[in-house]
Amino acid sequence: MNMSSSGSLYKIGNNTEYSSLLENDFMKATVDPEWGRRRPTELLGGHFVPAVRHAQHVEGGLNKKYEHVYVSIGGKVNEFYFHCNNPLHCKIYTNSMYQLIPNFLQCKDIPEHNINILIITIDDYSNSHSYELNKSVIMKHKSKNMDIVMFDSLCNSLFLEQFLTTTISFLTRHNINSDHFMICNYIKYKNEPNLLEQQLSKEIPISIHRILQNTANSEYNACFYDWYGYRTSTYNLIYNYKKYYLNTTFPYNETVSSIQKHIVGLPFCFDSDYGIVNSTRVNSFWEHSIDITSVITDNNCIALSLTTQFDLMKLPV
Repeated sequence: MNMSSSGSLYKIGNNTEYSSLLENDFMKATVDPEWGRRRPTELLGGHFVPAVRHAQHVEGGLNKKYEHVYVSIGGKVNEFYFHCNNPLHCKIYTNSMYQLIPNFLQCKDIPEHNINILIITIDDYSNSHSYELNKSVIMKHKSKNMDIVMFDSLCNSLFLEQFLTTTISFLTRHNINSDHFMICNYIKYKNEPNLLEQQLSKEIPISIHRILQNTANSEYNACFYDWYGYRTSTYNLIYNYKKYYLNTTFPYNETVSSIQKHIVGLPFCFDSDYGIVNSTRVNSFWEHSIDITSVITDNNCIALSLTTQFDLMKLPV
């Protein structure tokens, strides 16, 4: 089956299949009603290896020239609404679809620009209902210029080591520079996590950062973004882990409190004075944060910081 101009959707279950896909020699399961219902056969190295009984060769694999590569970890849709833990106790529509495919990537679907985008989502899709739900959400929001890889896997340090090594090699080989690559971690818990969940939520961002710092090609060591989580004020935002979070002087709670008066909607909507706060701390917040629901885009990079967006929004029409 040739890659079509409308983009393709793949489901894979381990790093061997992932490497083969990037190396243009991928064996893909036939899309049929039972595909998502096959249970994993074993657990190896912390990730599922699914049983694939019907396969066909995909000629050429991922043989396009990609301008942007985006990796989402833990961004799948589990529910459509969640209740805020604030005095209003309001119900907010989930932004999970933008965790899977950010709005700033959906807005890059401009035919005359001929921009191809590779999106890789990593999560446990072993449950057939979860897989079909997320597949339908992806198909609804994906553009024709996107190829999607749904990676059915548990995420831990061993998995990340193999995955990121393969990914960085692919980026280097295809001359995709760091401004066009982003990996985002969305593994957060709105309720009290159990011990395993606590361990994973701490281990994953640290592991991603460590691996990116230690790769042979250091160009991509600042491409990792982490989600702020379920706090309403920053619900739609991700931040640069290296440039922002690792700054030990960063007072998150104080900074968010400083900008609260500029937030007039839920979640995260600014009044006409957006970005105009006389504070180095707050300006750093804008500079290293990105809104995954933003419709403002630039083909010269994968996403724009809030600082750049505010500057563009102030320009005369």
